[in-house]
Amino acid sequence: MKSLMNNMASRYFLVFFYLSIAAILFSCNADQQKKVDIENFDFSTTDASELYFKNIRESYYHIEEKEGIRIYRLKDYDDIDSSLLRPIIVFHWRVDKAFLMLEFGNDINPENINIQLGDEQVAHQVIQIKDHLVLANDIYEAVIDEKDIFLNRDGAATPLFGAITEKSNFSLVLYDFFRFTNVY
Repeated sequence: MKSLMNNMASRYFLVFFYLSIAAILFSCNADQQKKVDIENFDFSTTDASELYFKNIRESYYHIEEKEGIRIYRLKDYDDIDSSLLRPIIVFHWRVDKAFLMLEFGNDINPENINIQLGDEQVAHQVIQIKDHLVLANDIYEAVIDEKDIFLNRDGAATPLFGAITEKSNFSLVLYDFFRFTNVY
C-alpha cells in the first residue's frame, strides 16, 4: 500500500512538474504577431527591459556610444550591402527612452516614401522620430500579415527586401525594439 501511495505521489509530482515547465515556457514566449498601438507610444524603457536587452539581445548588435546614447545596429546586416532600409535602435539611457530610427539607402528620399503593402499604397514623410516608428510599424505589420512589400520609386516597384534574411532581420530589430520598450 505504501509503495502504491509513493508511486501515485511521484506521478502527481511529475505531472505538476511538466505542467509548470510548459507554463513557464509559454509565458516567456512573447506574442510576435501582436499589432502595436503606436498612437499612444511613449518610447519608455524600464530597468527590467534594459537588463533583458543588455544581457540577452545586446550581443547581436554593433554598439556605438555617443554622449548619453547608445546606437544599436544588427550585426546580421553586415553581410547585406543592398539594403534599402535598415532599422536601428537608439537608446537614450539618461532619460530611459529607446527610439527606432531607419537608415535609408543612398537613393531614397525620406521626405517622400511610397510603399506598397500588399494591395495598399502608403505615402510617408519621415522627418521626426515618430515618423520612423510609423513607417517601420506599417512595414512590420505587413510582414506579420505576409503581404508583399514594395518601394515605389520613379514609377517602378522594387521589392523592399531583396532576400528573406533582410525581412527576418527587419522583423527581429522591430521585435527587439518593442520588447525594449515593454510592448512585448
